[in-house]
Amino acid sequence: MADKHLSSLDELFDAIAKLEIDEGVRVNGRVAGRKCYMFVTKSSNGYTIAVFEVGHKSTGVGKQLMIEDSVSLERVKRFIKENCETPLKAFRY
Repeated sequence: MADKHLSSLDELFDAIAKLEIDEGVRVNGRVAGRKCYMFVTKSSNGYTIAVFEVGHKSTGVGKQLMIEDSVSLERVKRFIKENCETPLKAFRY
């Protein structure tokens, strides 16, 4: 599947709730004052949130800032609401 742009929080949260094991979403945001990419994937134990600093243009993704494993959908939604960019830049892959 090609990356699909998600244009609203409702569309994003619906996509996250319906993720298959081999899918994920990427959301642009800011964590601890740093511009970042927030990745959300699904496993048999819940969801994983991985946050990476935005890297240089040549590399794309930079240093890992945090990772949380086996979290609930509600935790994912709260984290994204608190840290996503406005306007929303999110993609399902």
